Amino acid sequence: MPTPKLTVLLLAVLLVGACPFAHAQSPYGLAARQTIPFVIEFLNVFTAVGAAGNFDNVTALFSTAAQGGVGGAAIVAFCRIFDLTHGQAAFAIAKYLDNHDEGRQHHTDVSQTSYGAGFFVLAEVDENDKTDQTNLHVAYFQHPDRVRCEVRFLNPDIPFFDLGQVRLIDPDGSVVAGGPGQTSFQADLGEKSTRHNGRNGRWLVEVGPLRTFKMTCGKGLSLCSGSASFTAYTVSCSSGNGHNQLDIVGHCPMSCPVDKSQKGNTWFLCGFDQPFLPSRCSY
Repeated sequence: MPTPKLTVLLLAVLLVGACPFAHAQSPYGLAARQTIPFVIEFLNVFTAVGAAGNFDNVTALFSTAAQGGVGGAAIVAFCRIFDLTHGQAAFAIAKYLDNHDEGRQHHTDVSQTSYGAGFFVLAEVDENDKTDQTNLHVAYFQHPDRVRCEVRFLNPDIPFFDLGQVRLIDPDGSVVAGGPGQTSFQADLGEKSTRHNGRNGRWLVEVGPLRTFKMTCGKGLSLCSGSASFTAYTVSCSSGNGHNQLDIVGHCPMSCPVDKSQKGNTWFLCGFDQPFLPSRCSY
């Protein structure tokens, strides 16, 4: 008979537990007259929810709020996992799902800076210098971890301009995911010792346009609006250990040669620096 298995993930208000034996412990000062924490033990999470039988790869959700919602008291959770077949036991700390801390979120969906300025990339380039620029979003990821990011371009001034690109740069300046023409990536950040001398550091999510058009009035597809057209976008990222709000901290230049596959030399295709050259960027 297979042994029930679960995997625990803890959150400040919500816990996700994955083991048949789980403890939930409140912090000090939960109530005004309470000076020591208390422990609630679920000897079997399946029995606690009225589930019968054997289960594999189950995720259990724990919360101190009514009906499993948000707003309950913070808790620290851990699990004891027993392998009855081999007579072994393991101990695991649950991970936070939502810790009510905007500096350490497991999922972010951001379209503006902390000061309310919207994210955007330029949709037009001057045909004389044929350059544009990227935006560098700072991401304090903590390896080892697996992260995923996606960029969605929104409400462009020009309806058919929807091409952009994104890539991930580690604290040592190496490109580890994403790249030309990609609008999303998923990356395993590796073991602690494999990056940045085992220290947490500043990762960068670089976002830039891919296809732009000529900034020339009376010709081509320029809007001739008196200023460059732009395309707004949203950056969505998820991580197991949590991360910050992905504010913009700098910009890097992009070369945008003419797209010779299109008639009229109206379109330009922009490319990231290869490799990433921080000395060419402004912060």
